[in-house]
Amino acid sequence: MGDRLIRLSDRQIGQLLFDFCWAELYVGGPELIIVTEAIDRLRRSTGGAVTNEEAQDNLKQQSVCPKCGNRMFLHYGIDEPDFWLCDRMACRHKRYVGGPVRIR
Repeated sequence: MGDRLIRLSDRQIGQLLFDFCWAELYVGGPELIIVTEAIDRLRRSTGGAVTNEEAQDNLKQQSVCPKCGNRMFLHYGIDEPDFWLCDRMACRHKRYVGGPVRIR
């Protein structure tokens, strides 16, 4: 497992933190604040503070789910390409960043 983690990008490590650790932390606890900051930094992967311009660009890049109209968030793929994922639990529509993916 450790060898595989070494090969992952900062963004993929941030995605793993979000997927497996973030939801398990106590709301309002210092651990949640620290892990949230680490996730943001890893997913940015450029370091430093987010400028207002970067924040506006991120808002422009957010996608709208074609199925339910809810927000979609960029998910950095680990075993599959990056994709947009609908935030609504009942929908969870997925759209790959590079367009449709063909499975052989």
